Amino acid sequence: MKSKLLAALVVLSLMSLWGGMALGSTTITAWWTVRKPIMDYSREEVKKFELENPDIKVELVGIPEDAVQQKLLAGALAKAEGPDIVYIDENVFKVMVNAEVLQPIPQEVYTEEQIIEMYGPKVTMYKLDGKYYGFPNGDMAAVLFYNPEMLKDYGYSPLDIPDTWDEFIVVAQKMTDLSKDIQGFPIRGREGSMWNALLFQNGGFLFRNGKEAMFADKPAIDAFQFLQDIYDKYKVSSRTSLSANEAFGQGKAPFVYNWTWWIGSMLTSYPDTPFGTRVLPTPTGNPPYGSYGPSMGLFVSSVDPAKKEDVWEFYKFITSPDFQLGWSMLRGLIPARIEARKPEIFGKNPYRALAEAVEGGIPYSFYPDEIGKLILGTMVDKIMEGAPIAETVRETEEEVNKILQRRSEDCFIFGQEWYKAQKG
Repeated sequence: MKSKLLAALVVLSLMSLWGGMALGSTTITAWWTVRKPIMDYSREEVKKFELENPDIKVELVGIPEDAVQQKLLAGALAKAEGPDIVYIDENVFKVMVNAEVLQPIPQEVYTEEQIIEMYGPKVTMYKLDGKYYGFPNGDMAAVLFYNPEMLKDYGYSPLDIPDTWDEFIVVAQKMTDLSKDIQGFPIRGREGSMWNALLFQNGGFLFRNGKEAMFADKPAIDAFQFLQDIYDKYKVSSRTSLSANEAFGQGKAPFVYNWTWWIGSMLTSYPDTPFGTRVLPTPTGNPPYGSYGPSMGLFVSSVDPAKKEDVWEFYKFITSPDFQLGWSMLRGLIPARIEARKPEIFGKNPYRALAEAVEGGIPYSFYPDEIGKLILGTMVDKIMEGAPIAETVRETEEEVNKILQRRSEDCFIFGQEWYKAQKG
């Protein structure tokens, strides 16, 4: 009887052990992007990681990007309510580092020599106080999306899309019929981002010396005037019809301006709408084409000593070339990992224009939300509603300069001086 009882206890103990292994003896919590294509892809990839690491379980929790910042800065880590891995927006990268809520990458995970070999020398711009905290997933850029079927209906091909804005507007006007809700070039909802691209195309910059806004300079004012003309003079967009993204996605616009992150949204939200991309038209037909910037990024935010090794093992998985390749395709990025830049993928539409836009673009600056809201909210919205351009940009410039004076350490500013230095 005793031997049977002992045998039963041994079996139960083994079952408990095996069950614990199956469920994962370490649970890693990752606050993830809420973008559905990326979340769906990541969940499938995590299953592969868990099969290879049966003692580790990963919980992906979708958290809106603004909520991530609020929760972490409100002390979620100190309260043991925070994640082990976190996805954060590039605009708050320095804010998070300065708030000491991100962990530097240990030498035993990646040495600096390995990091530069994996990402190239440009990665050193993300080295802060001698430490790497994480890397971009890749570069994205502003491009022109086009619908090849709509072009064909009007007797055009993608090769006929003009390189200059003057010629492009003529084509867009021929393809506009607002009475049928067809907008040749809708911009509603994209004005703020497009203003930034036009500003660069006009030879302007957002900032001077990293601490002074340049919104009242002529290139910035001319960019706003062109946006107003798209509505009021050229009449290829409507303030009251479908937004730019909706119109293009529903096949009611032949063109739309957007960043390449929208490639993933087109593939998943509008799978029946054909599309391609090309670099934006410019005033001269030559670069700069507009803005580009890194898409940050996955970081380790809290390392419990009991699961430190497992957390960094998962971090290596999500920064691997294979994982980054799939992520980049859905996010509309050129992968930051050199090994993931497959020419058979990124040398073709809809990604080919991305490489050209990055090569011929100007990097976007990153700054705290309070600056972003003043630029994209207050200033752009007011001007698009009819407020005087010169007066509105001066008022916004003054407010932004005050913020820059006290929060310059939270910004990544690629201003006029930085760009000229890079060009030699």
